[in-house]
Amino acid sequence: MEKSYQNSEQKIYSGNISEKELNNFHNLFLLTENEYNVKGILLNHLMEFKGDVKNYPDFDKLFISIKRKIREENRNNVKPFKTFVLSKFARVAAVLLIGIIICALGYYLFNQKHDYTTLISANTASVAFSALPDGTQLYLNSGSQLSFNPSDWGKKRIVELKGEAWFEVEANKNKPFIVKTSYYDVHVTGTKFNVKAYEPDVEVTTTLDEGSVKIVSSDKLKLEHEITLEAGEQFIFDKESRGGIVKKVNASWFTSWKENKLIFVNMKLEEMCVLLERKYGVDIILKDKRLFDLHFNGTIKNETIIQVLEILRNTLPIEYKIVDQQIEIVNK
Repeated sequence: MEKSYQNSEQKIYSGNISEKELNNFHNLFLLTENEYNVKGILLNHLMEFKGDVKNYPDFDKLFISIKRKIREENRNNVKPFKTFVLSKFARVAAVLLIGIIICALGYYLFNQKHDYTTLISANTASVAFSALPDGTQLYLNSGSQLSFNPSDWGKKRIVELKGEAWFEVEANKNKPFIVKTSYYDVHVTGTKFNVKAYEPDVEVTTTLDEGSVKIVSSDKLKLEHEITLEAGEQFIFDKESRGGIVKKVNASWFTSWKENKLIFVNMKLEEMCVLLERKYGVDIILKDKRLFDLHFNGTIKNETIIQVLEILRNTLPIEYKIVDQQIEIVNK
């Protein structure tokens, strides 16, 4: 164990430790033979500490102190702290507090090598609401993820999006809000807008409700010039042609999903099925290519997937059936 500590310690402070080695080092605290040593030392520190949670001890110093004490005990082949005579309340409190400290140590170890990232996500067939540290509010559509580094939030407001999100950004001209997608970045000072950037989709779109945003080049895509959107405009980037266009739209048609509602305006059945798959968490297969060009107009909100299929069957020349947990749509 002593050798493992020394080797890992050198790599941690040099910054050359792999994630696997870092995990192994962390696991040394969990070995049976070390359990009482570590918990005993932690408990002593906790018993000595008095004050508010925000004034917890310096974990860097605590971490080094724990290692030093364990080394000394191993050299002397002494196993103190093996048993504790505690009241029921003290035992419960000790378990809870030790858990907090161990989590903090894990955080310390992890951040020797990695930046800490916060991830917000929406499960399949659901819409998630959240708020960011600056007060920005957002909705995440089904199967979407948003990540950001909270430690950098005081200097810059940058989030990375996979999927679809609607934002209401707190205005701050001195610190623009940036949404990074796989193809371009959206720079915002304070406004309401929607970004759809699902990896399987052919298009990446940004739709502006209020205010103004700029479409800016990213590491993956170099635009000829920045594109400024006004309220009621939408930027559509085609991944295949590598080109983009700006057009006037009714923004509510593209942001109604956050209210658990879908609006279809002369939409191709093929595109509609993609939206239905995300909303209901189902797989839909069009069995005939002639179905791809059928169009539908309408709104759905509280209907079940079966009710939606019945509406389609009564509106379009189609039939449907459920086969092996998949919905197959065929010509009538």
